[in-house]
Amino acid sequence: MVEELDKFAFQQKVIDASGKVLVEFFATWCPHCQKEAPVVDKVASELEGVVPVYRVDIDKCPELAQAYAADGVPTFALFEGGQMVARKMGEQPREELLSLVDGQSL
Repeated sequence: MVEELDKFAFQQKVIDASGKVLVEFFATWCPHCQKEAPVVDKVASELEGVVPVYRVDIDKCPELAQAYAADGVPTFALFEGGQMVARKMGEQPREELLSLVDGQSL
């Protein structure tokens, strides 16, 4: 299961991270997010030890959702060196998320 971050953990695990980090901005009420959850879990499992994957609930952390333009859910954001370098909105297949992490899909 992918760890859910609050704003304090987000600072430590995403902004202060030196490498790549994939974050899913989601909402518990969102049917697309619920459908996407197993895909995100699978990607996180495949990337374990290479690229951390986290979730941020936009209802619990609206300031983060606003700061990173997560206007729709799910929104996937790739961070590198604490900066957002790529973003995808909506449901994404496993391959697209892996491609996002590889830097081939901006």
